[in-house]
Amino acid sequence: MVGLLAFSLIRNDQNAIGFSSWSAASSIGFAVALLPGAYWAVRGMLGRPDPEARIFPRTWLLIALLLPLTLAIGHAAFRSEALAGQVVVGPLAHIGTSLIAAALVLGLILRGEGQLSLKDVSLFLTVGLTVIPLLAIVAEGMVLLPAGVLGAAWLVSTSEGLELIQTLMSAGADPTAISPALVAEWMQRPAIVAAVFAFTAGIVPPIEEVAKTAAVWPSMRRGLSPRRAFVVGALAGAGYGLFEALFLSQPGPEWLSTAIGRLGATFMHSATAGITSWGLMEWARDRRWMRALGAYAVSVLSHAIWNVAALSAGYEALVRETSAPAQAPAPTAITALSTAVLIGLSLASVFLLARGIPADSPHPESPSSGA
Repeated sequence: MVGLLAFSLIRNDQNAIGFSSWSAASSIGFAVALLPGAYWAVRGMLGRPDPEARIFPRTWLLIALLLPLTLAIGHAAFRSEALAGQVVVGPLAHIGTSLIAAALVLGLILRGEGQLSLKDVSLFLTVGLTVIPLLAIVAEGMVLLPAGVLGAAWLVSTSEGLELIQTLMSAGADPTAISPALVAEWMQRPAIVAAVFAFTAGIVPPIEEVAKTAAVWPSMRRGLSPRRAFVVGALAGAGYGLFEALFLSQPGPEWLSTAIGRLGATFMHSATAGITSWGLMEWARDRRWMRALGAYAVSVLSHAIWNVAALSAGYEALVRETSAPAQAPAPTAITALSTAVLIGLSLASVFLLARGIPADSPHPESPSSGA
């Protein structure tokens, strides 16, 4: 991505510069988030003993105090017309916002948790950054593949479909070169709307909530206490939320709203991963399959509601902007309801992460159990 940015700068292609700088920044943020896990992996390969240092949750919460600052800097940078703001300051603020938001989630999870080391936290976070996205992408791709084949066959059979394909091919690696009006026109078609909502709310949540339990899979035979299973799952879910925050937010004047939305999504992903991991461990230890199914159902339903609310707000804004682009968009009932749902789910996730699951298990476990 950095090479693509350098090539775009040499060509002085303004659209490509913006896209490549954003992609490079997200990739760099991803690499920075992987450094702690890589450090502990190298220590393990070299046979060095693990230190006894423990986590200090207040440190994570103090880091989170920088969040308003990075949000303000990013908002100002993406609102400005200066190239440096769009290409350098804005993407850097995006990296900082994503990492600091993850630190806030970690601070909430680790409140009162004295048995986890920095190594444990780093490794579980790395699982969320790497293993879980890979599992989710592969599984979702397997579902999308036949639908994509059918959709492509339909597109090539119509003149307007061929026109759309030619437009996408001419844009190349720069999605900003695609006409917003064309995208809006296609995205408002009933069949497209139904397909997007069905996939995002009906297929993505069940797949991702299974994948987000990956951090507790190695511990299913020996078992974890309810609290430990929840914490381990929530840490991995925070890593997955960070992955999405880095790569799914969008640059531009509306960056602030998407960044705040991704912050809430990180809370949601962490909380639902903790719930599902707790339920899975209840089944693995004591065969309490009703708890496992109930936890999975709650997580999938919460995830689906989040996706529907976010999509509804996005579609409603898209319709308003394309129908009256010269006028300031006026809030509607759909926007207000969707925003209320997103805020409610975010606050519920914050409460659950801060409260956690009571440590009421008689099963012994080592401080690094599940690492």
